[in-house]
Amino acid sequence: MKNLNSDSDNTNGNNGSSDPGSGRFFLRRQGIRGMRIGRKAKPSNEQLAEARAEDLQKPLISGEEVRQFLKRQDWIGLNYLRAQRLRGKAGRTPEEAKFLREHDAVEARIQADPKEARLKASQSISAEAVVLLKLIRSKKLLQKFQYTDGIGRPHEAHDEAERALCDQVTWLVRDVCKLARQGRFDPVNTV
Repeated sequence: MKNLNSDSDNTNGNNGSSDPGSGRFFLRRQGIRGMRIGRKAKPSNEQLAEARAEDLQKPLISGEEVRQFLKRQDWIGLNYLRAQRLRGKAGRTPEEAKFLREHDAVEARIQADPKEARLKASQSISAEAVVLLKLIRSKKLLQKFQYTDGIGRPHEAHDEAERALCDQVTWLVRDVCKLARQGRFDPVNTV
């Protein structure tokens, strides 16, 4: 193969030729001098800025990935995937940085003392359930109004605390059922 960066042209017949369409002569004729062949050109600052802007506009997790996690009802797996993707992302937003700090703090607590982490989580769940039950009893978040649903049945009240408690219980029951389907029998015996 002809060395395109050498000053002399190989004209002895085999690999090179003095053909004006080949080698260094061709590059000179095209007005390209001092170019190193085989290396990529360094992107300009504008190109880098455009690439960064495109990266910021891309979703962290695709819609299809989210659908797969939601189909499996794997909220924790989605949480771990988000943390993994955020670690590889440059230029995090303050919300993303906060999420990652909180995620890492929980992971550090689990790694340092798993039994203490379980105890604190149990106490936290119990304490929050008590708060929601007291809110329901106090009726501070009860909204009294009368409307009819699509079938004509009247509804007279809506309690935000009751809804929050039902959402949390439903989420926990789904996870307990998922553990039971995986063959873990302890959760089933305690329910």
